[in-house]
Order: sequence, then C-alpha cells, then structure tokens
Amino acid sequence: MRPLMASSGDFLMKLSIGTPPLEIMGILDTGSVLTWTQYAPCDNCYPQNRPLFTPRESSTYKVLPGNSKLCKSLGGRSSILGDNTCRNSLQYLDRSYSHGAISSGTVTISSTSGNFNEEASGVIGLGAGPGSLVNQMNSAIGGKFSYCLLSQSHITNYRSSKVHFGSNSVVSGASVISTGLHIFRNSYALRYKGISVGKKKLAMTRLSNSSSSSKILGFFNERIIIDSGTVLTHLPKKLYQHLEEAMKKEIKLEKAHARDAEAVLQDS
Repeated sequence: MRPLMASSGDFLMKLSIGTPPLEIMGILDTGSVLTWTQYAPCDNCYPQNRPLFTPRESSTYKVLPGNSKLCKSLGGRSSILGDNTCRNSLQYLDRSYSHGAISSGTVTISSTSGNFNEEASGVIGLGAGPGSLVNQMNSAIGGKFSYCLLSQSHITNYRSSKVHFGSNSVVSGASVISTGLHIFRNSYALRYKGISVGKKKLAMTRLSNSSSSSKILGFFNERIIIDSGTVLTHLPKKLYQHLEEAMKKEIKLEKAHARDAEAVLQDS
C-alpha cells in the first residue's frame, strides 16, 4: 500500500529509482504507460524541490537500444544523433511535454503510510501498456491494483488517498458496486451507455462517427478512458453541447466562466 498526496489537482505517489535509490514523487497516471522523471543534466527542466536523478550515479541505469523491439513497443525511436539510443516524446492535453531517453533500471516501492508535502518530479505510468509499472510488476502483483482518491478537504493526518498493489487491491463488501473495464489502446475504458441530467436521459446518436480529434480525448467508439492524471472529463463536442444545454435547463443558474476549463472543453 502506498499513500497518495493531492497536489494542484494531481495525486502523487512516492517511489525510488536507481542504485543507490533516489526518491521521487510522481503523478499517479492510469492514462500513461511510461514512468519518467527529470534527470541531470537538463536544459529545459521545470523547477522541482527534490534533486534531479543523475543516470551516471546509478549502477543499474541502462538506456534501451533504439533498434530494439522493446523500444518500439514503448513508442520509442532511435535517436537522430546516430548513437542508437531509444528516445521518446510525450505531449499532454495541457500542452506540456516530455522528451528523453527510455531506459531500464531498478524501481523500489516500500509499504508505508503518512502524508507528503512535495511537488511532482515526474509521472508514474499505471496504464495497460507493456512499459507500465503495473505490467513490469505483473509477476509480483498478478496484474492487480486499485486506488481510492480523496478530495483535498477530506485528507487528514489519519486519512489519505491510497493505491494498493496485488492481493490487497481487491475491493469487496456488501455496498461495493463494480463494472467491468476494457483494455483499449493501452488504456482502461468503460462502455458508454448514456448520460442523464435529472431524470432525463440525453438523446444521442452513436459516437462512432466522432471526429478523430475527439477520439484522442477519451471517447473511442463509445468507450470512456479512465485517466487519473487529469482533473477534467473530456467529451466529443456534440455530446458536450447537448450536456451543456440540458444542464442549463435543469439548474437554471447563471453560468460561471472558468476560462481554463472552458477552453479545454471547447477545444475537444
């Protein structure tokens, strides 16, 4: 079990990388298949409280060859510098990005409890792809993990968000309600059945013909991607417009203008 910390809308998990181990705080992200952190030397890194990981100081750090099958399966490619190192570029919905080398090494996760007060120094990928932390730990955890996320107002010295791996991740009990998840494009997805506002279900045609841009944001042939790394729900534009109109009729209050959120929703 690992406690999680809420930070600026993200949930952070502590783990150690390298030998000797260096502790990092990564964003828990079920929408990512790679675990990454900033490393030295770095010209364009964002400021972080913790020390940067230094590859040359780790005896278990090794960059993957650019022509290897593993590199390609992780979305990497051979470096244009001609040194046959595996390189990768990631871009997120908020237009932040990460460029770097894909490498192997030692990851240490200890069982502990408590709260943290740090900012993120990377991303912890818990997606369904071959490079995710879940798949790398498959022999030890049987592919099982679960998490419970609390809002910042509900976190105390005695209660925090948590992530469980292995047999302890099973959630059971008389009041537990569950639904099946589908693995789709290295992500965990729910089948979209419909959206109701009040007691009225929105009338919608099939979403299979949605534009490619909306599919990128979470709706893939009527599947909804579960992504712990984003605080917003992204919908195809037509569905969002139907939902917005239904909400206006139901709530009958003046619309607030949250500029950042509105821009993301409208762009989808």
